[in-house]
Amino acid sequence: MRKAVAVAAGVAGLALAAVIAVWAFARLRVPPDEGAPVERTSPPPAPMRDSASREEEAAGVFFRARLAVGGKKWAEARERLALLTANYANTMFFVDNRSEIARLRSEAEAALSPAPSMPATTGGDFALELNGQTDYMEIPDDPAFHLETFTLEAWVWRRPGGGDLQHVFAKDFGSSYIESFGVFIRNKGLWNYTIGYGPRAEIRATAVECIPRTWTHCALVFDRGDCALYVNGKQAGRAQFAPTPLYDEQPFHIGADLDHGRVGYFWSGAIDEVRLSSAARYSGEFAPARRFTPDAQTVLLLHLDEGEGATARDSSRGAHHALIHGARFIRPDKLDAAAP
Repeated sequence: MRKAVAVAAGVAGLALAAVIAVWAFARLRVPPDEGAPVERTSPPPAPMRDSASREEEAAGVFFRARLAVGGKKWAEARERLALLTANYANTMFFVDNRSEIARLRSEAEAALSPAPSMPATTGGDFALELNGQTDYMEIPDDPAFHLETFTLEAWVWRRPGGGDLQHVFAKDFGSSYIESFGVFIRNKGLWNYTIGYGPRAEIRATAVECIPRTWTHCALVFDRGDCALYVNGKQAGRAQFAPTPLYDEQPFHIGADLDHGRVGYFWSGAIDEVRLSSAARYSGEFAPARRFTPDAQTVLLLHLDEGEGATARDSSRGAHHALIHGARFIRPDKLDAAAP
């Protein structure tokens, strides 16, 4: 009996050794259609989890990132949002929440960046110079921008030449060239403005030129369908539109516009003192202030006085900080010397 048990154990051991040898050979053998060993420069990718698990993981990372932002744990928030962008950008959760993710990243980056030096005098110490080819500012969408009544204004300086179509503002809609609202120049520098309703946009042209090498104030006032564009405090155009523009989660661009998913129509010159208000601030001729002060109706206010860095801080209570792409800060009185 004892001998039979020993024989059975020996047979089992040989069988196990044979299985291990076959497995090892299958793992290590060279594929028959390749003449050289496979070179591995990094470990093979881990097996893909099922889509439901990845969506759940993405939601978990986002939830913890939002808690970190709420607790002002900015370094933790930035780390989690970077992880979300790097590992879960192909999930439906990321696609559906990309605007909120971008907004949180902007807020975290702005909080971690050095505090801007505020100007000691009115008029602003700096403006933002844009090259007319690649430079612009971008603000992630926020429901606070989805207004039925608003005033959108800025001071601009136009470089001679540049593209025929140049945007000061564009609150974009969808992936085409439609905007919820926008202000731009075209046809040799003439002011235009637009209000959009999803697949349809209405554009109004004016006969007023944006004079090159001159600081100019522009203001778009929309009040439930009644719309006017003011240039240096004087009405340049007025039109009636439907009561409410159609909004979505596309960003708010300054100095550019989104055209079929690509940023273009860049402003060539400089921009200063950008303000969006939830009220119709102007109804007749006025003298525009050179520097704005935030109040209860201020939704966005960019003084653009940082002087350096890649973030323009919002001085309103909304903290809608703008991401600067390529543009540089410049003192307004240096523009003539810097311009070609």
